[in-house]
Amino acid sequence: MNAKGSYLILNVTVKNNGTKAITVSDSDFKLVKDKTEYKTDSTAGIYANDDANLFFTSVNPENEVTGNVVFDLNPDTISDTNLKLKVDAGFGNSNKAFVKINE
Repeated sequence: MNAKGSYLILNVTVKNNGTKAITVSDSDFKLVKDKTEYKTDSTAGIYANDDANLFFTSVNPENEVTGNVVFDLNPDTISDTNLKLKVDAGFGNSNKAFVKINE
């Protein structure tokens, strides 16, 4: 599988600290640089996860799941110090978290 730019693969762990099961999807993760938002490459994500499928996985309270999220980006974007991972809490939940990628 060929990238249009370069692949950035991030290994993430999602823990359910709530009281109900949640569903984790690659659409819960985006990269943000200034006002520009980048989506995951879902097809590349399937190949990057071998046996551990992070996406559309149900996670019960107190459990966690680990996997890779893959982005197809311009190499200059990958090294940009303003690049952040935006994590949405899931469908129907407005909570978000931002994680700096390049510090």
